[in-house]
Amino acid sequence: MAILAAALRRGNTFIQNVARRLEENTGSRRHRLACFAAVILGVILLWLWRIREKGSSYPSENSPEVLAKKYREIIRAGTRPAG
Repeated sequence: MAILAAALRRGNTFIQNVARRLEENTGSRRHRLACFAAVILGVILLWLWRIREKGSSYPSENSPEVLAKKYREIIRAGTRPAG
């Protein structure tokens, strides 16, 4: 406990050390841009993979064939669906 008290008196706290190291180790602008681009690319790829694996986010109650048949009937009748 005495070590902690002495460090606090000197103003040498863990948070201050971390902040100082972060200021010293900030990467170049090119490095930060590359990291940002990698994160964005990863999010896009994850989103595309999810769509591919799960299909549409809004599953239909009917198969595509049934829906096509219904729409053909609507077109022949010349009316629009009610809902």
